[in-house]
Amino acid sequence: MANRIVRPAVNIQRFVREIEVRRTSVATFHRALQLVVLSYIFLYIVWRRKGYQRFQEPRGSSVIKIKGIGRVSVGNPSFLINNTTQTLWDASEFAIPPIEENAFFIATRKTITYSQTLSICPSALTEKLFCNETKNTCKQGKPTDNSLGILTGRCLSSLEDKTKQVCEIKAWCPEELSDSTDDEIDVNDLRNFTVFIKTIVSFSEFQIKLRTVKDDTKFTCRFHSDLTPHCPIFRIGYILDKLLEEEEDSKPNLAALYYQGGLVEIKQDWKCNFDFEKDRRGCFPTYSFKLLQSGDDRLSPGINYRYADKYRANEIEYRTLTKMYGIRFVLTITGEGGKFDFYFLFLAVGSGISCMVIADFVFNVSTTSIQWTSTSTTTAPPKCPKLITFDNIQNAVRTPQPMPLGFSGFQWVNANYMNVTYHEQINGLSGYSAALSSGHFIAVNKDGQNLNVIINAAESFSLKSMVVASAWNDNLILEITGKRGGAVLNSKKLTLDMKPQQIDLNWSHLEVVTFSAYNGASNSTEKGKETSFGFDNLCIEFTK
Repeated sequence: MANRIVRPAVNIQRFVREIEVRRTSVATFHRALQLVVLSYIFLYIVWRRKGYQRFQEPRGSSVIKIKGIGRVSVGNPSFLINNTTQTLWDASEFAIPPIEENAFFIATRKTITYSQTLSICPSALTEKLFCNETKNTCKQGKPTDNSLGILTGRCLSSLEDKTKQVCEIKAWCPEELSDSTDDEIDVNDLRNFTVFIKTIVSFSEFQIKLRTVKDDTKFTCRFHSDLTPHCPIFRIGYILDKLLEEEEDSKPNLAALYYQGGLVEIKQDWKCNFDFEKDRRGCFPTYSFKLLQSGDDRLSPGINYRYADKYRANEIEYRTLTKMYGIRFVLTITGEGGKFDFYFLFLAVGSGISCMVIADFVFNVSTTSIQWTSTSTTTAPPKCPKLITFDNIQNAVRTPQPMPLGFSGFQWVNANYMNVTYHEQINGLSGYSAALSSGHFIAVNKDGQNLNVIINAAESFSLKSMVVASAWNDNLILEITGKRGGAVLNSKKLTLDMKPQQIDLNWSHLEVVTFSAYNGASNSTEKGKETSFGFDNLCIEFTK
């Protein structure tokens, strides 16, 4: 009889876990939650936020030309032939310097002091170096406050008012404002000046270059945000009028801006979708205008500078001193260009699909609570009086930016906010990802510096807890110090790694909390500021 191979009996058991939900509302909620998560993934992350694209900021420069002619009122006509009270300025006289990098300057007023020589003379009344024969305050060898001359020690009558005595100085005489002329441009002529801005930007990762001047550009046009938004020629008057529209809270004082000068930002914002604009002709920047330095600033009004033109006559060296007032316009180039990339699409969809776990988790918790409601009770965790998640920052952008002044009732020093989701797309995973506890944003210490949180909305506050992680280093030492009135009330040292750490402090009656990071071993797989860290879910309470 043939040998038979006898196999041992194996008892195979299969277990199937079945959950029966007797409440239709729970099942409906489960499906609705899944639908919400899927909608969030594909409608918000992928479509609205263009998670399928790789983005790059533009890099570029501009060629700027100014045209116009302006009538100028002469404040002291005796310096001109026939005592004329008016002259003309063209671009060579009011556009100084003639070329700058992404900026231009238009002079609105000049104070000119002619025929200065290196000698001694009375100081100007504006310096307020008054003296008298009984009390001589002119200390020999001491520079004047405005650094235009050195005191000789003598007291004599002023050139501007013989009844007043002032200190004598060794300087270029006559001193500025003691015998000068003031030239001021006509405001109506100034408003009709035009500036031509030709910008060339590049998106090197996509090998794309764009410019604001196209083949069909009409050079007779004038820019208007609604009617001719692609025109590269701007009226100065239009720019100044837009300042009044965009500065709704505090209307700029244009009269002071003309007289003292100021600083105006022209923001050129590029938003390009290279998946649909394949011919690249449809991508144009949008413009906005903002007053950065006003002419009526209480601390330091306007913008001005001096320059001197020297010459010799009869073996004597002379110079003409000019103090120039005007408006400086600075062009800033911002924005981003996006193009389809499979890697970023998979990254966006993958990170979104991971949110589906939330639906199953909530569903399981719901069904479990239904079964246990008759046999057990649970105690809810203590509620945080005020939880700061950094996800409600208004007009937050993707790249790290300084924390807004007064955010959540505090002053933040050396603190940036960071979109961790976008940071992961660009740089991959880091300790910042570990610090994220909710939403997309966390707080980080800028460039690894000490970070201070200062109370702004109440007399004091309590620091209860937070989640923190080292950005790049293992064994990073973080020292947290709580102060009030300059005195240290609490202090704690922690050792951080690139993983989340829940810290419970329960410190009270604080005015300032300082975070200082140092030491640590560099993680070989990550590069960055070694003393950088991030934190989220800052639990605080305002107190009296």
